[in-house]
Amino acid sequence: MPASIKSCRSSKSLISGTRAWCWGGIASLTIALAGCGPVEEKAGPSGGVNYVAPPVEARRNPTPAPEVHRWLEASTSVREQLSSLRKELAGLQQIHVENHFDDFLNMDPANLAPAQLCYLQHFLERGYFRIEREVLVQLLEARQARITRTQAAATGKDIAGRLEAALQRDETIIIDLETAIARYRTAGDEPFQIPEILTESGVASLRETVTAKLGAERTKIAGLNRKISELRGQNP
Repeated sequence: MPASIKSCRSSKSLISGTRAWCWGGIASLTIALAGCGPVEEKAGPSGGVNYVAPPVEARRNPTPAPEVHRWLEASTSVREQLSSLRKELAGLQQIHVENHFDDFLNMDPANLAPAQLCYLQHFLERGYFRIEREVLVQLLEARQARITRTQAAATGKDIAGRLEAALQRDETIIIDLETAIARYRTAGDEPFQIPEILTESGVASLRETVTAKLGAERTKIAGLNRKISELRGQNP
C-alpha cells in the first residue's frame, strides 16, 4: 500500500480519536455544569453565559417546645393589648399636646379679662396642670420597682423562663397604662361655657377665687417637680 494512503488513514484515525475525545470532554463538562442549576443570559453581547450556583436550602428551626409556644402566644396577645392601650392614651393626651398649660401658671389673675379667668378656673378645677406630672411620678415609681424585680427574676433562666419574665414585664406596663388612662379620664371631657354676662362684683369674686386656686396649684406642682427630680435621679 502506498505510503501516502497509509498516512491519510492514520490522519483520519487521529482526527476521529481527537473528535471523540473532544465530544466526550464536552459531554462531561455539560453534565458538570448541569449540576450548577439554572443559567442566566447576560444582558451584554451574545455568547456571554453566567452559570448560577443552586440556592442553599434554608434550615428550618425545630418546632418550639409546647411551653415555649404557649408563652409566645400569650406574649403576642399582650403586645396587641399594649398597642391598643398606647393608642388610647395618646388620644387622651392630645389636649395636653395642643395646649401648653404651664404657660397659664405664670399668668397674673389680676391682669386677666373675665373670659381668661373663666378658662383658667376651668383648667384648675380639672387638674390639667397636675395630670401629666402625677402620672409621671407614678410611672417612675413603678419603673424603679419593676427594674429590681426583673433583674432578680431573669437571672439564670432558660428560654421559657425569660419569655415568662418578659410577659410579666409587659403585663406590668399594661397596668401602668391603664392607671394613666384612668387618671387622664378623671379630668372629664364635658364642655364648659363662659357666662355671657358677668357683673363687676361677679368678676371680682371670680378673680379672687382663681388667684387662691392658682397659688395652691403652684405649690402642688412645685412638690411634684421635686418628686420627679428625685425619682429620675434614682432611675438614670
